[in-house]
Amino acid sequence: MAAGGTLVFGGRGFVGAAICKELARRGLTPVMSLSRSQPKSPSGEKGAIQEVGGVDALKPDTFESLLSDARAVVIAIGEPPWVTDKERAMRSNGTTNITIMQTAAKYKVPRVVLVNATMPTWGVIAGYREGKLAAEREALSYPEKCASPCSVL
Repeated sequence: MAAGGTLVFGGRGFVGAAICKELARRGLTPVMSLSRSQPKSPSGEKGAIQEVGGVDALKPDTFESLLSDARAVVIAIGEPPWVTDKERAMRSNGTTNITIMQTAAKYKVPRVVLVNATMPTWGVIAGYREGKLAAEREALSYPEKCASPCSVL
């Protein structure tokens, strides 16, 4: 397993922040909380959790430099199911997650954790559901695409 840290995409969100805290509590450091916005504290440091801003999941060049030493990637990003713009919901809940996994596979990150959900086939939330299903399909293919001893949870 790589000696580096764990990257948590969406580390400032409700679920992502809890994941960062739990990883740090268990001593699984360093933990990097990745977000589009810049950290609130000037140094970006918060104990065992390092906050990194300016990360856009749709733009691998904003995060690939962090992947070479990563031991794991946790993906906890997306928008709630009440976003009714289908294209936006697909991008937020599918494309962003898929882009991260494809880039992590390129760098052979040994472990990927996808925080995901399933929903009934209600038409009004079709984009949310389709995005989540697309991300799940990508996660299932991760070990093969990584072409190294890799796992996805």
